[in-house]
Amino acid sequence: MCSSDLPTATFTHTAAVRSVSTNGDGTRIASAGDDNIVHLWDVGSGRELERFAGHTAPVLGVAISADGKTIASGSADKSGRFWTGAATQVIVAHEGKVNAIGVRVVGTAPQLVTAGDDKLVKLWDVGGKPLGQLAGSQAEVVSLGGRGRSEEHTAE
Repeated sequence: MCSSDLPTATFTHTAAVRSVSTNGDGTRIASAGDDNIVHLWDVGSGRELERFAGHTAPVLGVAISADGKTIASGSADKSGRFWTGAATQVIVAHEGKVNAIGVRVVGTAPQLVTAGDDKLVKLWDVGGKPLGQLAGSQAEVVSLGGRGRSEEHTAE
């Protein structure tokens, strides 16, 4: 299949885009950036489904759960946020910028993973309770990667 045979949709932002994430079946895209807003898009139509406002600085990382029900965002405003429909949980996650963010599921409970300028990776429950952290980086942590689903909690 050549690239011209692939479906194309346009997702318009008013400022630079810093992060993009897709749900498990590829039907939804979450994007975020310098407009301080998290956008949720329908891939098939290119239509914006929702906007999540609340960050007061550029959003540097966004992640969407495999089932598409939970979105997490991390910002230069030092916060991480869980967005689940109309409900929002705000976590003052790091002493500096939150550079990257991830959502993992343990059993049926989503958890937030954040990485920041303070050289730490932290794990949180949906209520904002810290579950653990990884220290030891010699510089800020700017990226996270992973499978997106975990059957057991391993952070201490």
